Amino acid sequence: LRSIGFSPTRFDRDVWFRLSEDKTYYEYLCTHVDDFCVFAKDPHKIIKMMQEVYQIKSIGPPDYYLGNEFKKDSKGRWNMGCKKYIVESLVRIEKFFGIISKNDIPMKAGDHPEMDDSELLDDDNHQKYQMLIGMLNWIVCLGRFDVAYSMSSLS
Repeated sequence: LRSIGFSPTRFDRDVWFRLSEDKTYYEYLCTHVDDFCVFAKDPHKIIKMMQEVYQIKSIGPPDYYLGNEFKKDSKGRWNMGCKKYIVESLVRIEKFFGIISKNDIPMKAGDHPEMDDSELLDDDNHQKYQMLIGMLNWIVCLGRFDVAYSMSSLS
C-alpha cells in the first residue's frame, strides 16, 4: 500500500489514506486480514494497482464488510447498518442458550452487576461470556450505541 502512495492513519493502522492525484480529495482503503474496502472516486484504478501484487477474488460495490451492510439509496447516497450482524449474532447465541425472548435483555432497570454475588463461571462458560461481550462490543462499534452502557457494565 505504501508503494502506491497510501499511509496508515495515526488512529487505526488498518485505515490507509492518500491525497488524490489532482490533490482535491483523499482516498481511503480499509484492511482487515484478507479483506479490504476502497473509498475513492475511482476505486477500480486503485484495485487495478493492487491486482498487480495481490490475487483479488471479488470486485464490486460493497454490500457487507466486517458486520456492516452497505446500501445505496435512490439518490445515490451510501448507507450503513448492522442488522445482518445482529441477526447472525442472535442465531449464534440461541445455539448456546436456546431461544431468546424479547424480554431477555442484557440489563433490566435497577440492575447492579458490580454487586453480583453469583458463583464464578467454569472455563467453558467463561469463554462463552467473553464471546458474548465481544459480540456486544462489536455491535457498539458498528453504531448501536444504545447497548454501550449494558455492554460496558457487563464487561
